[in-house]
Amino acid sequence: MLRAARFWLLLAVFGLAANTQAQESAEAGRNALLLARIRSHMAETLRRQPDYTCVQTVERSQRPARSSRFEVVDTLRLEVALIGGKELFSWPGAGRFEDKELRQIVGRGTTSTGSFGRRPDSQLLERGA
Repeated sequence: MLRAARFWLLLAVFGLAANTQAQESAEAGRNALLLARIRSHMAETLRRQPDYTCVQTVERSQRPARSSRFEVVDTLRLEVALIGGKELFSWPGAGRFEDKELRQIVGRGTTSTGSFGRRPDSQLLERGA
């Protein structure tokens, strides 16, 4: 009789585990579908996004020695445009944007591009959303 009780207890435990796993699998599938819908919606929104511009101020600094504090080297103030999915740059008031790399406009020092408007695109569109 004890063996029969153990058998039924084990059967119930395995049945509960299988049911829990099936529920988790179904929930994972629903979550994957929801994420795909969100990516698709965001991709469409980004495709319809108009061209725009802003002024960006970047303070560049360096630390002469590990134990010292960072010191400001210079401050860049640039106009940044996202036009047709491409970033363009100019100095404020220049009247037109240059189709040059940022380092060619700035001339010296560390520069970086892509953070103005491409982050959502790269996360959503390039994954095939």
